[in-house]
Amino acid sequence: MNKKGLKLEQVLEKVLPRLKKLDKLNDLEYYAVFMGKIQVVEWLMKRLLTDERGYDYETIERMNLGKTIGLLREEKMRRDYLFILEDLNRYRNYFAHDFHADNFITSQILNGKTFTKPFRELSKAHFAVEQVLVVYEWITENGSFWIGRRKRPSKKRTREKALVTSPIVSDRIPPMTQKDDFERLLSKAISSPVAGRKSKKSDSYTGTRTRSRKTAGAGKKRKSTSRGQNA
Repeated sequence: MNKKGLKLEQVLEKVLPRLKKLDKLNDLEYYAVFMGKIQVVEWLMKRLLTDERGYDYETIERMNLGKTIGLLREEKMRRDYLFILEDLNRYRNYFAHDFHADNFITSQILNGKTFTKPFRELSKAHFAVEQVLVVYEWITENGSFWIGRRKRPSKKRTREKALVTSPIVSDRIPPMTQKDDFERLLSKAISSPVAGRKSKKSDSYTGTRTRSRKTAGAGKKRKSTSRGQNA
């Protein structure tokens, strides 16, 4: 792609092949793919806020796309990308809240026949989400998402905390954390026997069940001896 600017022909060259792959899907799968890609866009925008604007991921984790766009606007994201994000958010709101109700009402009016206009709108929504993803890739490689200078995170550990608590495993998590956690879990898995399985040396059960059965047996012996003494 041209580093001086992104042209419409370049966007179409990337978007149209992706849309062609969705032609074989049925209506429900077509809808599910769109909503899934909306989740990807939401996560990418939240990642921008945590990595480059110092937000704590836990505070913005449950925000929808509309609220996330509001934060991006406050942080002075470039206007051209905000424009296509807001256009995508309008599609997102309709298909998340009103699409199924409208489709049900129209099918009742038409005696079970399918009304194709909502699905034509869904194809436009697919184009919008693919456009957002393609432009995101281009800006990541050739430009900046922000107007003016970047702000540094207010806390030193804000970015690390946001990456560790991210729902998608990121390769940007500090490697020492990954190594320590892996070694700790590996040693724990090797040292601790599987509960409920018999060991090779004896027929007794290992793990927590062994303790419960031994204590239960000791309790029965005590009760039997006490009854004998009373008799």
